[in-house]
Amino acid sequence: MLLQKEIDMLRLYLDLEQLRFSDKLTYLITIDENINPDNILIPSMLIQPYVENAILHGIMHKETEGFVEVRFKLFESWIEITIEDNGIGRDRSKTYKSKTTHNSLSMEITNKRLQRLKHDDITHAGITIIDLKDGRHECTGTKVIIEVPL
Repeated sequence: MLLQKEIDMLRLYLDLEQLRFSDKLTYLITIDENINPDNILIPSMLIQPYVENAILHGIMHKETEGFVEVRFKLFESWIEITIEDNGIGRDRSKTYKSKTTHNSLSMEITNKRLQRLKHDDITHAGITIIDLKDGRHECTGTKVIIEVPL
């Protein structure tokens, strides 16, 4: 799917979530000036599930305003997509989850989709999740980095 179409769908999704959460959610999408979104193909629905996780598991349970930023940066042979939120973090989010034994496979499936795009062993492809902390080791959000080979 064209990156532009993915970005358009992401904006629509975030606009809907803003309506749902009223003043509790703001977002920013930044695109590297070297990127022409009409010329780059990426797997469809790659970004939205991570943005949804940021909102549902990080921001929904916050008492203050939530913020999600999605950044697109171009490298020589890959595009890096960063989703960063100021939510409650993964550890604290676990306390809100139901006691069911549901095991989400979305990250594993997405990672397999990205691995299939690799040209060789040095091709950048995959997902990294970072728990953001302040100087007191308090959670300040989550950062997801997705590397998509071109």
